[in-house]
Amino acid sequence: MKLEITYMSGAGNLFVVINNLGGRFSGEDGQKLARVLCQKSEKYTAQEGLMFLESGSTQNKKGLDFKCKFFNPDGSLGMMCGNGGRVIARFAKMAGVQLLSNKQTKFEMATEIYSAEFVGENIKLFMPPPSVMPKEIDLLGVGKVMYANTGTHHVVRKTYFYHADDFKFDIEKEAVPIRNHREFAPDGVNVNFYMIENGIVHMRTFEKGVETETGACGTGAVATALVVCKDDGLQFPVHIIPKSCEELIVGIIGDYDNIEKIVLEGPATVFDENVEIEIEM
Repeated sequence: MKLEITYMSGAGNLFVVINNLGGRFSGEDGQKLARVLCQKSEKYTAQEGLMFLESGSTQNKKGLDFKCKFFNPDGSLGMMCGNGGRVIARFAKMAGVQLLSNKQTKFEMATEIYSAEFVGENIKLFMPPPSVMPKEIDLLGVGKVMYANTGTHHVVRKTYFYHADDFKFDIEKEAVPIRNHREFAPDGVNVNFYMIENGIVHMRTFEKGVETETGACGTGAVATALVVCKDDGLQFPVHIIPKSCEELIVGIIGDYDNIEKIVLEGPATVFDENVEIEIEM
């Protein structure tokens, strides 16, 4: 089978994106394709998710421009992905989807409604408030961590380094016991580690479904920003540098105790467009 795919990056989060506006592929197809297309190849590094751009026409009562279906590399259906949300907004505009305006769009992803605004090279993604605000939990065998649900389950843990250049450790060794902890069974949890230098937050993330460290994580950046504003005295907007070094900016509409919207700003770029491949299904 021949198909056309596009490789994109959201602040270092890497995705395969497919135009499925015509409904050629089912959700089951997406699960199968993710397990193949997200693997590392001779030309491309491993991708961190597959996204389908789908028609929003059946949801017009909600005023949607399009829908996005997200699959983890292991084929499981993904929850909300903040960097993926910005990427799919950029891709929809490239694909000629009729948007609310040249600068704004509204779409559905992981059963929630999101809007995005194009700001120069960056995109602002407007997200619902967290379903669970940061709270401290004590994990047996691990110790105290902060937990939040920002569209996806996240644990956030502070690390203590003097300089960002020293922010180096075996993340798999530290993260896997938390990712697989029985407290979060059966789905598991994403694990974020951070340090602060001169008011800038440096963050590293181990993502479930990908099962390794990723270049960035949008919902993880949001969870981390909420924690540092709660525990470390920082104020919104929070500037976050993920492993990719592509800055993410997290802001809020409202105040900390009454958040109306989360605003996640960062880049969403194409690094290989309209790639034709042959694949067996």
